[in-house]
Amino acid sequence: MLGRWFEKKRDSGSPATVAGLTGPRVPRHSGGWAALRKRLETEPGLRIIDVGYTSPANINYLTELGHSVFLADLVPDACNTDWKTGDDEDGKPILNVRGFLDQALNFSDRMFDVVLLWTALDYLPEQFVVPVVAHLHASMNSGGQVLAFCHTRTKG
Repeated sequence: MLGRWFEKKRDSGSPATVAGLTGPRVPRHSGGWAALRKRLETEPGLRIIDVGYTSPANINYLTELGHSVFLADLVPDACNTDWKTGDDEDGKPILNVRGFLDQALNFSDRMFDVVLLWTALDYLPEQFVVPVVAHLHASMNSGGQVLAFCHTRTKG
């Protein structure tokens, strides 16, 4: 299903070049939100975790459709210095990944039908990304869906 969500739109125009990237930038189309919205509108009672900054409008939309929403704005907590336990030989911070997962992703055995990641993974410290994704995957019901977007620009 995810493969269909992120298919490139046909006849999307000619690619444009972007400074700082090698090769042309190809416009991308995602039908991910439309596909997920269809499920949200036809299948009430889903358990949803919204990872990252959210808005009251998003919460109202989901709860008015009859879903329960769990919020986990991980980025501000992940980016503070509380998780730093030292530095490696290259001077990069060593982070307490287990402690972060135990505190920020303690769902009290809740399982989810939908994970909304939006762009949150782009802003987490790199050491947290794979463990967070693995933890979220382990917290999903069979047949669960994930909606995630990632930036295409390289970091400076």
